Amino acid sequence: MMKKLNILSLIQAYKSLDENVLNDYFSYFLIEPRKSEMDSLQELVENIQSVNWNPSLFDGFYFGYTIPQISKEFDLLRFGKKSVINIELKKNSTKPNITKQIIRNNYYLSFIGKKVFNYTYISDSNELYIVDANKNLIIVKISDLIDQLEKQQLINPENLNNIFNPSNYLVSPFNSTPEFVRSKYFLTNHQEEIKNSILKRIVSQKPTFTEITGKAGTGKTLLTYDIAKDYIINEKNVLLIHCGILNNGHIELTESHNWNIIPIKNLIPAKIATFDLIVVDEVQRIYPNQLIHIIRMVKKFRNHCIFSYDSNQWLRKYEKDNDIEQMIQEHANSIKYKLTTKIRTNKEVANFINGIFDLSIPAEKAERPNIELNYFDSHISAKRFIQYKSELGWKMINFTPSRKHKLPYDKFSLYGED
Repeated sequence: MMKKLNILSLIQAYKSLDENVLNDYFSYFLIEPRKSEMDSLQELVENIQSVNWNPSLFDGFYFGYTIPQISKEFDLLRFGKKSVINIELKKNSTKPNITKQIIRNNYYLSFIGKKVFNYTYISDSNELYIVDANKNLIIVKISDLIDQLEKQQLINPENLNNIFNPSNYLVSPFNSTPEFVRSKYFLTNHQEEIKNSILKRIVSQKPTFTEITGKAGTGKTLLTYDIAKDYIINEKNVLLIHCGILNNGHIELTESHNWNIIPIKNLIPAKIATFDLIVVDEVQRIYPNQLIHIIRMVKKFRNHCIFSYDSNQWLRKYEKDNDIEQMIQEHANSIKYKLTTKIRTNKEVANFINGIFDLSIPAEKAERPNIELNYFDSHISAKRFIQYKSELGWKMINFTPSRKHKLPYDKFSLYGED
């Protein structure tokens, strides 16, 4: 578990200890600082010392904490009874990037329920920045930071992971539709890189075919729908085709926010001509003739198409045998982007599931507060229990229903759930 530290002690160790001892020191605090961070921190500490030598100003910091699952890192965090202070350390940066990071940090820290003070220190220019209430970037004096540090009544969180609940930040277009529509979320750096690359290509070419792939939990649906939302905000016509039955989130986006979302069975290929962007979600479940129709229409009317899928998420053998991924490559001349980092996976649940499907994996002797095992002798009793848990706030995950066949697991599904 990460330990809080004294940044004056950290800097003096950095300047004085030999490499082996210094690495042991870093290991004790479970930190892996970069040289640029340490150099910037040294400048900041010296600036604070030049104004105020109060030893308490340097104590109680967490260095390089990362929120689990979403890989959001903070350079310096300090917790008080009523406030949290964040300081980002940079050798240099642009003002737009500084502003963007401070706004993002404020979003992540706002869930803690304390007053948040976000600073960015640029060592090359020896400048300390904040963003005001109107989201304007302004320079403040070191004395402003010192004032806030002195006001804090330090607390000692037992475990930072208990303060930062990843579920607060994992917005889904379907399960958190209001937050999604209001853009109350941020993409990961990897998602943003892919998004920028896709949008740049769409602007410069016509038509384009793009694939967004990734295993469950990598955020491909959020990225796909975020790109669609950008297009809609810019008054472009977007058609989203879902290769399955629509859920409550689809219906809310359609009925309350005027999105064009249809199940694949309702597609009239000729209408593709009226849209700037066509998004096909869960495309691994599409029929080959439907895929070919869409590709032909996109080529004919020179618009843009995004295929989003996980080729491993098939439930019927014919879906696997169709090899839709290969068909896209052969007929669409598409560019593929693969999301690799899982951001929506609870490690405790993932390890438990992996152990069920692979008995060679040794069972970990650990508490599993997120896992319950319950047995029922009928699907009626099981479904009543599932409904009860759903009403208590548990998330029910349905198997994707078939468009043509009645499957054994359908009787356990709750209407409108994913």
